[in-house]
Amino acid sequence: MYPHKIFEVGKVAYLDSAENSGTATRQYAGFLHADKDANFNTAAAQLQTLFYYLSCEYDLEESEDPRFIPGRAAKVMRKGKQVGVFGEIHPEALENWGVTVPCAAGEFDLDALMQG
Repeated sequence: MYPHKIFEVGKVAYLDSAENSGTATRQYAGFLHADKDANFNTAAAQLQTLFYYLSCEYDLEESEDPRFIPGRAAKVMRKGKQVGVFGEIHPEALENWGVTVPCAAGEFDLDALMQG
């Protein structure tokens, strides 16, 4: 049964030749909202609420991330640097996973978000 609202916080490792280990680890948060009315505006409102309680200012810029429907995705910007992305999941991705309802999802780098 729907709706499904999933949130996750965890570490993400990236290849980084500047680090001794060859990787850098960042703390990320991710979310997914699956329901008949899940859309960009729903995700934007949830993000706005979170950032309000974190006392963080941010801006949104259009994103062409292929995971999302063109024109229905945004980069989350803080002080001119991208700290996240969110949008409506592309129908082809939903079909590939057998998901039968619209989904809005996103992720953001908590370490970058909380800097300065």
